[in-house]
Amino acid sequence: MDWNAYKCSVEQSISNETIWGMGGSEFADENIENLKDDLNLINDGEYEELFSKYDVDVWEDYLK
Repeated sequence: MDWNAYKCSVEQSISNETIWGMGGSEFADENIENLKDDLNLINDGEYEELFSKYDVDVWEDYLK
C-alpha cells in the first residue's frame, strides 16, 4: 500500500473541500473533518481502521 500517495490525495481533498466550503457547500465542513480524521489515522499508523472505513475499491489506486 502506498500510504504516502493516499496521504497526498487526502491533503489535496482537504484543499478542494475548503474551496467548496467557500462556495457555500453544506457538506464541506463534515467532509474536511472526515479527511482530517484519515490524516490522523495515517500519521498514527492506524491503517486497519482506515481499511474498515471504506470499500475495497477505494484502495485500488494505492496498491503497490
